[in-house]
Amino acid sequence: MENKFMRVEEVAEVLEVSTSFAYKVIRQLNDELKAKGFITIAEDFITMERW
Repeated sequence: MENKFMRVEEVAEVLEVSTSFAYKVIRQLNDELKAKGFITIAEDFITMERW
């Protein structure tokens, strides 16, 4: 099964940013998902299903 989540370290690597900035990006994206009615797992994961 394909992994549909990225950890904060993977987000930082892909975006070429620091881990702390990657946390901010994930937090913002999770907030957007929550506003659309999605349930988010944790602050250090992001789902890749919608992107």
